[in-house]
Amino acid sequence: MIGHGEYPAAARHGCFSRIRNVIRPDGQAYGGLEGSGLCSFENRVKNLFFYYYFKMKLSVCLIVKNEERVLGRCLFCALQIADELIVVDTGSTDQSREIALEYTDLVYDHPWQDNFAEARSFAYSMASGDFLMWMDAYDVIYPEDIQRIQKLKAELDEGTDVVFFIYRNYGGFGDFALRDRIHRREAHPVWKGTTHEAVVIQKTWKRVVRSDISITHKKEYVNNPELDLRIYRKLLKLGEELDDYSLAYCCREFSAHGLREDAEKVWNRLLQTNPAPANVSYALVCFSSLLLRRKEYQACIDMIELSIRSYHVPDTAFLYYRLGKCREGLGQREKAKECYLKAVDTPLRTETGILEFSHYNDYHPYLKLCALAWDQGDMQEAQRYNELAGKAFPKGRAWKINQESFLVQGASVQERPLVSVVMPVYLVWQYLEEAVRSILQQTWTELELILVVDTDCAKSRDILERFSDPRIRILYNDRNRGIAYSTNRGIRACKGKYIALMDADDVSLPDRLRAQVLWMEAHPQVDILGTGSEYINEKGEIIGRTQSLPFDPDWYKACLLIKNLEFCNSSAIFRSSFLERAGLTYREGYEGMQDYRFYMEASKSGNISCLTGIHHRWRIHQNSRTWQDMHRYTQERAKSYGRIRRDSLKLSGAQLTENEVRQLNELMPEQDRPIWNRKQRETACMLFQKLLHQATENGGIRQELLERILRDLSL
Repeated sequence: MIGHGEYPAAARHGCFSRIRNVIRPDGQAYGGLEGSGLCSFENRVKNLFFYYYFKMKLSVCLIVKNEERVLGRCLFCALQIADELIVVDTGSTDQSREIALEYTDLVYDHPWQDNFAEARSFAYSMASGDFLMWMDAYDVIYPEDIQRIQKLKAELDEGTDVVFFIYRNYGGFGDFALRDRIHRREAHPVWKGTTHEAVVIQKTWKRVVRSDISITHKKEYVNNPELDLRIYRKLLKLGEELDDYSLAYCCREFSAHGLREDAEKVWNRLLQTNPAPANVSYALVCFSSLLLRRKEYQACIDMIELSIRSYHVPDTAFLYYRLGKCREGLGQREKAKECYLKAVDTPLRTETGILEFSHYNDYHPYLKLCALAWDQGDMQEAQRYNELAGKAFPKGRAWKINQESFLVQGASVQERPLVSVVMPVYLVWQYLEEAVRSILQQTWTELELILVVDTDCAKSRDILERFSDPRIRILYNDRNRGIAYSTNRGIRACKGKYIALMDADDVSLPDRLRAQVLWMEAHPQVDILGTGSEYINEKGEIIGRTQSLPFDPDWYKACLLIKNLEFCNSSAIFRSSFLERAGLTYREGYEGMQDYRFYMEASKSGNISCLTGIHHRWRIHQNSRTWQDMHRYTQERAKSYGRIRRDSLKLSGAQLTENEVRQLNELMPEQDRPIWNRKQRETACMLFQKLLHQATENGGIRQELLERILRDLSL
């Protein structure tokens, strides 16, 4: 509408003309993987006219400090929704300021004062838009949500005071929160909170919009995990009078750091302030988590019941679930079941200010009910609850692991097929005996173990001579031939229906082969099957795990178009008939990249899948062949990685030029991915858009899967 007074406010500062333009000279709009298409000069003039004189302007504001690794992707998203982009740097010593200047001229230096609300307020004060939106440097906005925000902007008017978006954590599904993201400038939003800052929702605000738009918090590292705790300790030491909001978050910090006595003191202090139910709810969730970790079940129950009874905290599905865990911890299984069933019957609350978590009214309690039924020997009931969990959240990991467990426990085959295990051996005698025993002690006993010794090490020979198991066959190479040759030689000697790989420094858990064989027997369309792995060090200590990977073979086709797989080659099992039919071997001359080459070629003619459960341990140490290849053949390995990607693209119908393939390899090396500047990020998105169109059009790759993979790589 016309009549905004001295609108646009940007005219006073000249700010909107200074945002880095998101339109390329040829008229193509940058839009991540969702390009806006061509826009004629005439139409752009019309759009600008209506935009500047009829639409509200949106200022996106960030505060940053040493965020060079993530800032570019955030600003790239913000640029597609912002009319004005404000970046306040609070003392970066890295390239954050320079990266910000690639996207906007409005970069301000502001001294850090141990107060997040003060920094946010300063950022808002520098904005001139009709509406102000805040983001964190870790935040990303996916293309579908960018489009929703662009549509939302057209609907904003002077009657809208605040807009809430959904907050999501990348890679997780537990967080379900509405966060106020956009505020009308003339409504005078006020930030509060020295840390965990938020805008005070004022009673005078009339129109509050609750949107289904999501902003994803993609946090890949923590700058200073002790910062918030240090700030709160400082405030308490100075005797500052903290309100219930600050006390709730102070309780959260003490709880997160396991400081039980400090958390309890702050909790009791909070209850004496006539607190808002939302702040009690937040502190309750955080402090009760600490009590649960410490197995103080009764104290946790008392705390939850007191909060609901006396402080008006809503009885959410999450709290019923937590009560169920406490009852279960006390051995009260029937009461625990009642709590989980109450959680299922309690709908999620979406009121602003109340901390709520998704899937605690279905997925999580169903899993608990499944486990209780399993413990009581009721397999049918356990299977029913597990299926309900899977329907509630198909992407979940736990129900898939349960499914694999039920399959392993219940499935049978008329003829137990022979599994041939191929184990190349090369200078890892320290771990060789453990690796061999982990195969010989498998619950699936119909196996043969073929060891291919690549270097005749006396210690390795002595270890192998201790075994008298007739299932073992040992082959010695005449000289050091490399892992590809040794693996191929072992495969040629196999007699089994299935061929499993195993490294001589890894460990297969006892049910690995059983789980894989039964899964393959039940899924004849699958040709290669990996499994989840735990990472262990030289001492066998667990230091990590592989992420949960999908079952869908189409996902692996899409993944291998552009990058290597994420399950360990040593955890895989193949159908020998598939290897023979496809003529697949591990190619020599790829300096540790032979497995990437193998799976890339396999994905073009077969189906690859992966079990969700952990059935394998992958040892990470400096004496491993993989480690040595990565450091000895750095340049050769990088060339091999790029060559495999180039061949994969060609085989899937992608027709990138040699220069475009070179750019792609420079932007996405195997390791140490560079920090993209704005030009590189735009180049990557254009390459991804071209690749998406060609591969799905010519290579038979499902568009939504490839789009999801490319989207996560670009953001």
